[in-house]
Amino acid sequence: MAERFKGFKRWIFAGAVLLTGLLVAAAFVWRYDILSNALDPKVPFLAYKPPPAPDYARPAAWALLPRLPARPAPGEPPVDVFFVHPTTFDGGQDWNGAIDQPKAQRFLSRVVLPNYAGPFYRVGRVFAPRYRQASLYTYLTLRDDAREARRFAYGDVRTAFRLYLSQYNRGRPFILVGVEQGGSMAARLLR
Repeated sequence: MAERFKGFKRWIFAGAVLLTGLLVAAAFVWRYDILSNALDPKVPFLAYKPPPAPDYARPAAWALLPRLPARPAPGEPPVDVFFVHPTTFDGGQDWNGAIDQPKAQRFLSRVVLPNYAGPFYRVGRVFAPRYRQASLYTYLTLRDDAREARRFAYGDVRTAFRLYLSQYNRGRPFILVGVEQGGSMAARLLR
């Protein structure tokens, strides 16, 4: 009888291992569908209330804003860099993230700015606006709502760029730099 019980335990164990393997394989195959469904705001963009607009006249609306002396210092690099950062907001309930969303801002300041914008300090002054970026979900779907959310985010970047040109540029040459979502927005600014 003890032999039968050991055999039964082995079959139960083998069944549990097989079931676990099937679940892991299914999760791997449908991982993008699972992620997409988890990040879907489930509210049409037209009914969505976006976060408040950033005021680019205030330093808090900029992730990087150099101090601007009255006159350029001797030996100061003659070029400005307008840097548009990549997606740091994953989404969930929102199509666009607020500029003060804690998790996104922590990732922006600890990872993105030092690694992506940091090398440009050798070139010149770096300006990086915070913007109500489109969520990661907008890049996982073909819905019209996603395009609207990205268009909405671009509006903030365009506003920041116009203010940069009028207030901070002072006729200096500049370089537009963007990464991922920021790259598509920088390309739109060029057009």
